[in-house]
Amino acid sequence: MEEWKPVTEYCANKEPFLYHYEAGRSDSDPLKLYMVERYESKDNYLNAHKSGEEFLKFRPKLKALQDEGKVTVEGFSYQELGYGFV
Repeated sequence: MEEWKPVTEYCANKEPFLYHYEAGRSDSDPLKLYMVERYESKDNYLNAHKSGEEFLKFRPKLKALQDEGKVTVEGFSYQELGYGFV
């Protein structure tokens, strides 16, 4: 999580298209972390966020942990339907 701090600070200051970027720990399994990310568009996620300076520094560190079998990364995306509220 310490390695992720510079990414969050960078995103807060440099990525106005990123609406929500937060880590949480599972209350049923303390070894599981969840990252909740909400972007203005999928294009912003794929092209702007993933090419951000701090993301590019962080990603190889996460990849090394994945390659060593120390972490797994799962994810999904969705399209907002406009029902509910934020």
